[in-house]
Amino acid sequence: MAIDAYGITDIGLRREENQDQFLVAELGRALVIHQTSLGAKAQGTLHGPSHAQLLAVADGVGGSAGGALASQLAVQTLVRYTLNLLPWCARLDPEQDDDLVAELKVALEGCRSELANAASEDPSRANMATTLTLAFVIWPQAWILNVGDSRAYLAHGSKLTRLTQDQTVAVELAAAGAISESAALRSRWRSVLSNSLGGGADRAPEVTRVTLTLGDTLLLCSDGLTAHVADEEITQHLISAPSSEDACQTLVSAANEAGGSDNVTCVVARFFDAELSEADTVRLEPSATPR
Repeated sequence: MAIDAYGITDIGLRREENQDQFLVAELGRALVIHQTSLGAKAQGTLHGPSHAQLLAVADGVGGSAGGALASQLAVQTLVRYTLNLLPWCARLDPEQDDDLVAELKVALEGCRSELANAASEDPSRANMATTLTLAFVIWPQAWILNVGDSRAYLAHGSKLTRLTQDQTVAVELAAAGAISESAALRSRWRSVLSNSLGGGADRAPEVTRVTLTLGDTLLLCSDGLTAHVADEEITQHLISAPSSEDACQTLVSAANEAGGSDNVTCVVARFFDAELSEADTVRLEPSATPR
């Protein structure tokens, strides 16, 4: 399996600050040789095979002080905690993944603690919070953890499946039968989170596991995309784009052309046969400087 992964974040057309963050990362083993009798040429860093990929999108809560800091701290903390998961990558039995899921949940709790500590240092940030949607991929399995209303999608052929449920008050009201699903889409509660990292929420994340196949595409995105671009249009952009980079840029452009009312962040990962011709070789490349 080879992966073509790319991320991009954009401030949109109406916001004064970009409070979104994203991550595209590859996990593997490395050995740093500082000294050896083998000679200077043998010194340096040796890299082993890749064991896993980590993708994430975080959307700082726009109405609260410190939203940008919240998403930044969440992603930085996720990176630190994930380094402790490396042993699992080498020996994980996909049929017994409780340990991995538990460790990923610990990482999210670490994010919550980091945000709580930062908020306690500055009263103006007491309600700082962020969403966090992550995909941890050990081929061919992908574990999706979600807190808030950023989303993860799986594109298989021409079919797009949403892998996460928005954790908002409107969705919970609809689930309880208090309002209809169509009313939830128009409700003033549709953007009010029922779960987040920070902001006093402490509910467990939503966890989904999927089995990937060659040709599949994962999309993680903030609600700045889904507020303006329907699932049908997202599908078409993912299918028609020649690369993950093109898909990200096209999706962000579509959101801005439709209004751009919020920050827009996309991470796209496409999974291919590793035995492609050299001209078609795909790459793992996090990019796009936030603006």
